[in-house]
Amino acid sequence: MRLMLGRTLEDVRRLRAETRRYLIGSALMGAAFSVPWTLLNLYLERLGFTNTEIGSVQAAEAWGRALIAIPAAFLLARRRTTPILAGTAALAATAYFALPWIPSFGLLVAVIERRRRRASGAE
Repeated sequence: MRLMLGRTLEDVRRLRAETRRYLIGSALMGAAFSVPWTLLNLYLERLGFTNTEIGSVQAAEAWGRALIAIPAAFLLARRRTTPILAGTAALAATAYFALPWIPSFGLLVAVIERRRRRASGAE
């Protein structure tokens, strides 16, 4: 285990400074995004959603990531990475900035609607 950690640290030291900063930023973003997703689960549970419904919301997020990651991997394999990473970072920043003003969150709205219909006996 110690040998593997030493090799990993040695490999990281050989990376360019920009690449190391990007990897650190990605790790920090991943940690930051885990908090809202945990709070969302607790919020949905407090609203009375079932574990299945909460899981559907989480699964949609995971599928969305996979559906974006696969084409992105093919794109990155054929193009220079620096402009793509800069462009996607700018696009993500714009989307995250606009997030509070988005009127609805597709799957969450669909789950709420399904729950409402089930409660009214329409389903």
